[in-house]
Amino acid sequence: MLRPNRAHFHHPGRHLTSLAYRVWKNDSERKDTSLYLYPFQNEEVLDAALQSFFYPENPMLCEEIWSPDEAAVYRRSKVPKPRHYPSTYDYSGPGIIFAGFQALGSFRYPLAFCLHDYRVNDRERGNFYRMDVVKVIERTVRKLPPGPAAELLKSLKSRWYEYPKKRYDFETWHHIVDTLISRVAECPDQSALWRCECPDLLVAEAVKRKDVARLNRRRQARAWLKSCGKKYRLVQDGFSALGYKTLEQLCEEHDGFATVRSPSEEEQLRIDLLERIASVLLPELLEKTALPPCKIIESDLAAWQGMTECFRLRSPQNAFRGLKIRYRLPYVALQSGLLEKERFSEALSCYMHELAHMFGGEGSASFANALTEMLEIALANA
Repeated sequence: MLRPNRAHFHHPGRHLTSLAYRVWKNDSERKDTSLYLYPFQNEEVLDAALQSFFYPENPMLCEEIWSPDEAAVYRRSKVPKPRHYPSTYDYSGPGIIFAGFQALGSFRYPLAFCLHDYRVNDRERGNFYRMDVVKVIERTVRKLPPGPAAELLKSLKSRWYEYPKKRYDFETWHHIVDTLISRVAECPDQSALWRCECPDLLVAEAVKRKDVARLNRRRQARAWLKSCGKKYRLVQDGFSALGYKTLEQLCEEHDGFATVRSPSEEEQLRIDLLERIASVLLPELLEKTALPPCKIIESDLAAWQGMTECFRLRSPQNAFRGLKIRYRLPYVALQSGLLEKERFSEALSCYMHELAHMFGGEGSASFANALTEMLEIALANA
């Protein structure tokens, strides 16, 4: 048994208090442990302390998802956390991390991850940082069998399309989701059940901004996706292990990509007219650069009515109303249907849009400024 004792004493210039414990052996053997706190009247602090340890009857816990000896995953109950309950700074929420049977962290989802064999090195068990929360969850989900992994994966739907934001991202849930997917994929029956319950998923792999060809292909595929008439959900590359196609694969199967060909004689006559109009409207621009050749987008199912490719110039040129030409366009392309007589105004608008990419990529300020200037000139000469 332990009984705390305090004593006061003076040191030159200082008043000190010592803490010691009086220890003695109980005569009778007991198989349980009792803790007596006296005097103690703050029940709120006591409740927070009792609920901050893992035990299956903890009112913080609700439905059991998985609970072997070394770890456990539960759904959180509706019982709110008491004041002073352990939490992670700037990462609050109903979720609880129990590490070594003690609550040490929090997160936004109504779940509880319990890693019983977790050991801390420090004597003082401070609350977890975000990276600690993620590490404990990663270690826990690695132990999950396919069934509970599938159930947990559904609860983390908002994280299905998450990638690390930087090279060393210790707070991303990408690896947690990827691990859960791999656990589900280990069981053919669970994989088939998952695809049956979630049929409309498309894998979208991470694309680097410097990879212009893949980035343009992704933009085309996403544009096609918006117009395809069916709703899909984009997910991270790990879902390929469950048999899902990529966004680009599905787009290609439906002829959604814009491939180009040379114009026919009749199409070339109408393209010549577009180019003559451009030369009249934009003489200042054409003093600095020639118009790129115009081609035809082969498929009428392609999401884009017009397209081009942009190759950055080493030295931007001052060319048009104070704007700099930043890209070389090897061609511009239009859908053949735009060259019909009744749609010629659309063709001109689309043609000018593609020419404006000399000044910047889609969505850039330089592109928007150039397109605005071009359309103002066109309207002034209408």
